[in-house]
Amino acid sequence: MTEIFEVSYQIFLLREIFIGCLISALLIFGLYLFHKMREKEPNSAQRQIFLGYGLFLICYIFTRVFFMLSDIEVYNTKSTETFLNTIYVGIAYSLGILGTLWLFYSIERYLVHTKYIFTMLGIGILILSVVSILAIIPTEIPQLVMTIALPVFIAIIIFLYLYVAVKSSGEPRKRALGIVAGLLVMVVGFLFGSKLLGSALEAIGIIYEVRILIEPFIIIIGSAIFTFSQR
Repeated sequence: MTEIFEVSYQIFLLREIFIGCLISALLIFGLYLFHKMREKEPNSAQRQIFLGYGLFLICYIFTRVFFMLSDIEVYNTKSTETFLNTIYVGIAYSLGILGTLWLFYSIERYLVHTKYIFTMLGIGILILSVVSILAIIPTEIPQLVMTIALPVFIAIIIFLYLYVAVKSSGEPRKRALGIVAGLLVMVVGFLFGSKLLGSALEAIGIIYEVRILIEPFIIIIGSAIFTFSQR
């Protein structure tokens, strides 16, 4: 499996520029959702739902910032085992989980009313993530749990929105299906940039350099679908 420090400097620099484009796009999408939120009645359910969507994207912005810092650390040291890299990755995972928590809370409070089961589960994983960053316990197990938890959380969110789509009609159904489509495309982007399916993708000819350059644009497309399905 190829590591980021094994690519040429030109590819690495291009990757970081593309991640910068992703961060900029996410900021625009987040601000759009906050603008939509301000158009809703104060204290209304829709206002709170848009707030949750916006905070999800903002948290993901900071997730990508810390993954970018991790890439820079790994590229400069040629090692994934540095203290700084462990901190950066831990913070990135924590922010990613915090972002999904906003979605869980919005869904469970305003849409499916599942007594905050998934929100509480997310809080537990977030606490584990913070404990990992503080090095109170060895980092390997918490990071493995977080690596598994994030895609599982997104899968649960997709399932919950599919449930909303089935139970609703008209505009609410279209919005729920738009979120499902956007999140699915984002998941494809995550998988392109992850080690989880890296070997399988390389086996069919999608080399590492291509994957890490395509990934930011797939996530931009998914984020755009997620955002503008709420117009």
